[in-house]
Amino acid sequence: MSATWGQALSANTDPLDLRYLSHQSWSTEQGLPQSSVHGIAQTKDGFVWAATEGGLARFDGVNFTAFGHAEQQAFKSDDLCCLLAREAGLWVGSSNGLVRRQGDKFQRYGVAEGLASEFVLSLSDGPRGLMVETTGGWSRWDGAKFVAAQNLEPAWKVVDGQLSVRGVARTWKLGEELPAGRVTAVEVDREGSVWVGMSKGLVIADRESGAVKSVDALKGSGVLSVMEDAEGNHWVGTETTGLHVLRRLKFRSEGALAGTPVTVVVQASDGAMWVGSRDDGLRRLRNGVWDEPAKALTSQVVLSMVPSEAGGVWVGTPDGLNLVRSDGNVQRITSAEGLPDETIRSLAVAPDGSVWAGTRRGLVHLRVDAAGRVSVKTLTSMDGLGGDLIGTMLMARGANGGLWVATSQGVSHIAQDGTIASYTAKDGLGDGIVKAIAQGNRGGIWVVTEANLLSRFEDNGFVRALQLEDRENKVEAMVSDGRGSLWLRMDRGVKQILLSEMRPCVANAVCIAKADADGLADGMPNSEVVPEGTSQPWLTTSGELWFPTRGGVAVADTLHLPLNRVPPPVAIERFLIDDVAQPLTDGLIEVKAGRSRLTLEYAGLSFVAPGEVRYRFMLEGFDDHWTDAGVRRVATYTNLPPGKYRFRVIAMNDDGVWSTEGATLSLRVVPPFWRRWWFVAIFVLLVGALLAGLYLLRLRRLRQQFDAVLAERNRMAREIHDTLTQDFVGTSLQLDLLAAHLKSGRIETAIEDVRRTRLLVTEGLEEARRSIWELRANQAGDTLPTRMSNLVDRDRFAAISPQLKVGGAYRVLEARVEREVLRITQEAMANALQHAQASHCWVELQYASDALVLTVRDNGVGFSEEVAARKDGHFGLVGMRERASSIGGTLDIASEPGAGTTVNLRVPLDAGTR
Repeated sequence: MSATWGQALSANTDPLDLRYLSHQSWSTEQGLPQSSVHGIAQTKDGFVWAATEGGLARFDGVNFTAFGHAEQQAFKSDDLCCLLAREAGLWVGSSNGLVRRQGDKFQRYGVAEGLASEFVLSLSDGPRGLMVETTGGWSRWDGAKFVAAQNLEPAWKVVDGQLSVRGVARTWKLGEELPAGRVTAVEVDREGSVWVGMSKGLVIADRESGAVKSVDALKGSGVLSVMEDAEGNHWVGTETTGLHVLRRLKFRSEGALAGTPVTVVVQASDGAMWVGSRDDGLRRLRNGVWDEPAKALTSQVVLSMVPSEAGGVWVGTPDGLNLVRSDGNVQRITSAEGLPDETIRSLAVAPDGSVWAGTRRGLVHLRVDAAGRVSVKTLTSMDGLGGDLIGTMLMARGANGGLWVATSQGVSHIAQDGTIASYTAKDGLGDGIVKAIAQGNRGGIWVVTEANLLSRFEDNGFVRALQLEDRENKVEAMVSDGRGSLWLRMDRGVKQILLSEMRPCVANAVCIAKADADGLADGMPNSEVVPEGTSQPWLTTSGELWFPTRGGVAVADTLHLPLNRVPPPVAIERFLIDDVAQPLTDGLIEVKAGRSRLTLEYAGLSFVAPGEVRYRFMLEGFDDHWTDAGVRRVATYTNLPPGKYRFRVIAMNDDGVWSTEGATLSLRVVPPFWRRWWFVAIFVLLVGALLAGLYLLRLRRLRQQFDAVLAERNRMAREIHDTLTQDFVGTSLQLDLLAAHLKSGRIETAIEDVRRTRLLVTEGLEEARRSIWELRANQAGDTLPTRMSNLVDRDRFAAISPQLKVGGAYRVLEARVEREVLRITQEAMANALQHAQASHCWVELQYASDALVLTVRDNGVGFSEEVAARKDGHFGLVGMRERASSIGGTLDIASEPGAGTTVNLRVPLDAGTR
């Protein structure tokens, strides 16, 4: 139950309420180069910079990066005085020159570039550009160099103890309106408030009223510089305590309730705030003072509470109901007064001042008259309620007015005329029991079930509108702020939902929303609820929402709610290859082959709640979709294949605003040499050459096989010609003689012819067998001279009276050489017998020192070699030449018609010697 809308908007909170300011500081222990911060600036890329007496520091919300003469040659001195961020970069003033940072490069300017002196005192943005104050006077930057300039009127000054600020009509008197001391820095923020840094603290002055408030967190600190960043955070540089930031948070807390498990909070009709706890009963805040007005409750465990008349409250406990009046007097109501159950789980006040109490055994309607008499009426499921176990309740107004009651079986509505209507899941509610009910600023009724499904009541039924993704972080309570938002009290944290964004969901389909909630980083003292209480938030007449927590109360100012609508800039801070940092460039970064681990460190530059910044990243060319990194500020890739990639990262601030562009880094993973085009081309050529070589080798082998087969066929043809053919011819001649002798009656001679014929056949078979099986001819006792002798002694050659002569030192030759020599001899003798009509034949085998020489000579008719070559069917000479060639020899044939024939064979001994 909350205050009425008229009351809720009747007063304003203070926009300069310092209770909503959080404070955080950093010194040398956290990475600041030195603790005296003389200047602060924020550059266009979102980084915050601090000028110290120990160098320049860049801050991303978590880490500092230092720049000084040790890191950058442009710095001749680390004693810095001031900073100025401009579109063209960051200007840094020092005791030895001026330095400009543009991109990632630093450049120094001194007297040679036109400065009046190299000892810089201050930097200002004048009407004609950058103005530099030095010990030698003022200088102005004209875009290329510095030129002398007239003195610039300061943005603020103190004259006769009066502080005046350019653009502000009023002044402040030191020692009266302002604390006594020396003014060191002045900043006018976007709201028009004047922040004044002094030698002993920081104060904030209202430019209209002149009211001045002191910032307790910096009391006693010597302030040197003040700067407001793009999100409205205020940065303060001090003399000895380093860098500070003051942030306006969504929530504040009450120090008197720190650590108290608060179950419920309400505002009474007199404006006092009443707080119920789990263990310590009631606390009250009235006129800025906390007290404990009531000790005599039925139990110190407070479960529920609503305001009563005259500044009192109704308090529900596990042991009964209590009416606590503003003076602390307590009237206890228990089962003795007619309660069906003493566990009062929820309460609601009717317009007539009566109270409704929810119990485990029904809904109770109570009235207490002026004399303290109590009347009790109980409604149960028998009376039309959805169930007897009563949960949260809401007393609504307008067209949907009446009491809305959550039961174990849905939600029931008791209209002003007393009629009861009940609704369940079949009427549009989500699954499970109803956890929270609220009325929007337009009168609509909103209900949340334990499935985290939000529904709206329309036309005698509910329409499902919003489903929270995280069903584990359940909604425990809900309230409308009267300004168009519903506030959901979750198990952990608080979530704000704009009703304007809900209307399309009601009209079309259920929307899905993340259950991300505000918590500790937004100023809540504790994000968890106390299970024993209702955890119902309360909207006060000043526009503040009070939320019970396990560690006190969290208070939000709905009239001055800080909403961070600034998309956070994103920067890639470091790029590491195998844990080695690489220089960052705007171009393409090459990653050499063999590198396996790429690490990218990035930062979302939102300083309202740096720890709550969430990230998404994607490596284009490798990732198919965005990776939700949560709050992690590093991305790692391993074993990327060669190719071009583009790393992208975006960030979301604490209010759900995503950066529009984010940061990018282009890189190329260089393939190893064996995956480059030229290597692939060479490899393909080599493989092609290898295949071609194999193909040619195959052809060569096939040709060799073919040649071998052809050679074998030729050899067999020669063998047949030199052995079987000749033997058959001899046999044929003997048979002719046999026939002639038989015809003439010479029986004895015929018998001798038969014997010779048989011998010829036998010799022919032996020669044929030897040729076919290529039996070794040089067995023991079977040398070439011996075989030549056997050949000469054969009967078939008796007609030409062959004579054999062997000379020289005998040497064993290869079997094939001896065989071919023997066959050439046999062919030459056969030619002398068959064709030359010779009567004598001389065979000479000579073993010379370097060659084997065979000579076969006859006294036949001779022949012409040209005529012999034209005869068909005669291959003797051809075969002899082929045999000679096969053993590396040379064959010469000398013959003339009528002059006999001489065959000369010469075989080098190194070709056939074994």
